[in-house]
Amino acid sequence: MKPFHPFIARLARILLLLAVPVAALFHSPGPAAAQDGTQAGYRPVDLKEFVDGSRTEIAGQRIVLRPENVSFVAVLEDPPAPQRAEYLTSVLHMMQASEVPEVRQRIVLRYGDERFLTAYIEAGVARRLAETAKVGERRRFYALHVYNYSKGPALLITSFGDAE
Repeated sequence: MKPFHPFIARLARILLLLAVPVAALFHSPGPAAAQDGTQAGYRPVDLKEFVDGSRTEIAGQRIVLRPENVSFVAVLEDPPAPQRAEYLTSVLHMMQASEVPEVRQRIVLRYGDERFLTAYIEAGVARRLAETAKVGERRRFYALHVYNYSKGPALLITSFGDAE
């Protein structure tokens, strides 16, 4: 007799992987630090390689990750616009984020040869971006990489730097 049904065993393994304490990963320099150009705590990535390497092979598949702080340079293509973020916030709650930010908007970023990436953006950061940035400006963005899906990484913009 098997001690556990295979489904229960698989579910237990998944829950154990997701229960890894990651609160320390959510401690990052705040917007003021990013505004000053401080990159401590953020891993710089080349957005083209990062997006290409983050796509899942199966449409609809999402791979939840241990959240990681990343920074990259991109052009603001579209300003903040409404975006549902229930899945993102539920993942952050599940990963035991110490403070789950308010997320209701997204931005579109351009990188490489006319490639585009949609990213979630924290509410306060979205307000500041709308007030200070212009479409077409190239900037350094600071983000939390939360999960991967068929279009690439799901990023939550936590701050941004001055126009480059």
